[in-house]
Amino acid sequence: MTYSLISPRVLFRSFPVLLVAFGCAYYNGLYNANRLADQARKAEREGRGGEARTLWSRVVVKTDSVLARYPTSSYRDDALLLRGTALFEIGACDVATGSLIEVADSSPDPELRSIALRTLSRCHLLLDNPDLAAVVLSPLADDSSAAGRSDALWIRGQAYLDLGENERALADLEATFEPGATFDRARALIRLRRGEAARTQLLGMPSRPYNENEWLLVLDQLGADYVDIASDLTDSILARGHLTEGQRARLQLSDGLRWSVRDSIRRAAMRYGQVRESASDSLEAQMAAFYLVKDRLLTSRSLADIPVLLDSLRTAGQSNPSVGAAAGPFLIVLDRFVSGSTVGFDWDLRTFLIAEEFRDSVRAFSLASQMFQSIADSVPHSVIAPKALLAAAQIDPVDAVSLRERVMSDYPESAYTLAFFGHDSDRFAAVEDSLLSIISSRLRYRIGDGRDDEVDHDGDADMPRVD
Repeated sequence: MTYSLISPRVLFRSFPVLLVAFGCAYYNGLYNANRLADQARKAEREGRGGEARTLWSRVVVKTDSVLARYPTSSYRDDALLLRGTALFEIGACDVATGSLIEVADSSPDPELRSIALRTLSRCHLLLDNPDLAAVVLSPLADDSSAAGRSDALWIRGQAYLDLGENERALADLEATFEPGATFDRARALIRLRRGEAARTQLLGMPSRPYNENEWLLVLDQLGADYVDIASDLTDSILARGHLTEGQRARLQLSDGLRWSVRDSIRRAAMRYGQVRESASDSLEAQMAAFYLVKDRLLTSRSLADIPVLLDSLRTAGQSNPSVGAAAGPFLIVLDRFVSGSTVGFDWDLRTFLIAEEFRDSVRAFSLASQMFQSIADSVPHSVIAPKALLAAAQIDPVDAVSLRERVMSDYPESAYTLAFFGHDSDRFAAVEDSLLSIISSRLRYRIGDGRDDEVDHDGDADMPRVD
């Protein structure tokens, strides 16, 4: 939020015809600086952020020149305040604070002092000093007759939010009349676990241009605990119209991601489908296609699905570089499973290592569990069969009990079984050391020689076995 910072004395004061040249030059310099500031504000309102920043930088140059040439002018406070505001607008708050403090401390004009205090507090927020922002504003926010009190309450409410003092934040934010405070009131209500009240607050927002960044942020904050409320609110925003295809797609995509995090794959898929309908040729639609495949990967329980998922991911990744970057880690792990790129290890050890990647790298827990179990099913005498079953039990709560019972029944003397159930076993460390030695030596061989070993299908070379 920005303000017209030049004093009424400068804007409207009539100058005598015989005004001295000194005063005219000073006035003209400050007038030109304010004209640039007005142009910067207009550029901001029209979404031309880069141009606005350039104009604010020119304001800094103009006010620096005025202050250097006329250090004792009666309009010094006006120039200092405009300089501090321009520096705030370009993010140079570490430089702005000096000018703002001087005006706040010494200006005889209460309006200038009020604006300086509020801008200084905003600078403290940008500098991650919310405690200072609250302290600076308290005299102004607590004075019911002070000019700018409503804005001061809004800024102090933001400071309390940053400090985690949510009740105090809500008290200030409910007392302010600033239309932009609605999002912050909603954030305070969300933190106080009043999701329905936050929805009411946001639905009752006065009609104003759609602020995409603010809406996406507050919906994500609301959806962290109230995904259904956030989704309903998304529908309400979409129904209002006046959104571009891209804005609609981003709202739908964000809602799909929130449902995906909650493992509500059907609801997520519905949103992704809407994205592809809203903006079929957009980046958002291409990302939605990737997320659809990703969700299938994360919920599949069949190893037979992996080749199909790999092909689908490749297709999605080729649609756009950004999608390709997101799909990359998944493609690597799936391709390793399909192509057997850990050649050089026995099948059981190779499968175990890939299962760990599915579990740890791409979080495909169900498929990882199936891979771990396939080791015991296909190579039941492998020394790592009980280790694999125990790994599956840790990530598969549905089958955890039966998997552990299988370990106790089929591998009662295994070092892994004894160690897992709390018994000391000298063999545990020996078996683990043996596995690490095999992995390490094979990796050194592949890196140093530049080629893969042949797969040992008979399962007897290198790997220790359970008798």
